[in-house]
This record gives sequence, C-alpha cells and structure tokens, in this order.
Amino acid sequence: MSPSSPERSAFHMSYSIWRTINRHSNGEARRNLLDVAFLKTRWATLVGRSHHIKLNSMLDAANVKRSKMHNMLRTWDKQTMQFYSKL
Repeated sequence: MSPSSPERSAFHMSYSIWRTINRHSNGEARRNLLDVAFLKTRWATLVGRSHHIKLNSMLDAANVKRSKMHNMLRTWDKQTMQFYSKL
C-alpha cells in the first residue's frame, strides 16, 4: 500500500471511526455509528479507486471533494452531528 493509496485512506478512516464508536457505551448509538461507518468506508473505497480522491476523515466531510455522492454524505453527517449534540 503506497502512502497515498485509496486503500490506505479507507483504512485510516475505518480506524478513526472505530475509535470514536468505542468511546460510547450506548449499544444503539454504536449500531447507528457502525451503519454510517460502513456506508462511508464503502463509498470512500469506491470513489478513491475511481477518482483518486484522498479522504482524511470519516466524520469530517469538509475534507471530501464535492461530488454527487457528497450530497448523500452530508445527510449522514447531519444525522451524526445530531447524535453527537445529544451526548
């Protein structure tokens, strides 16, 4: 894996959200975050391979270059931020 490969970026994002999820003890909250993690990781891998977009953080969509798929990520991020605001 090269330092800038999409697979490496997806790995770092997966690890980042795994750490975030494990900070919470609420089982339902973990399941919700895991759903978001799976969808974002899958999207990041596909987009990274086809467009070579480097994604720095699963929970920080500001680092993602805008695209049609980014609009869907913004919806997921809003839900995630609503969840965090209730903690």
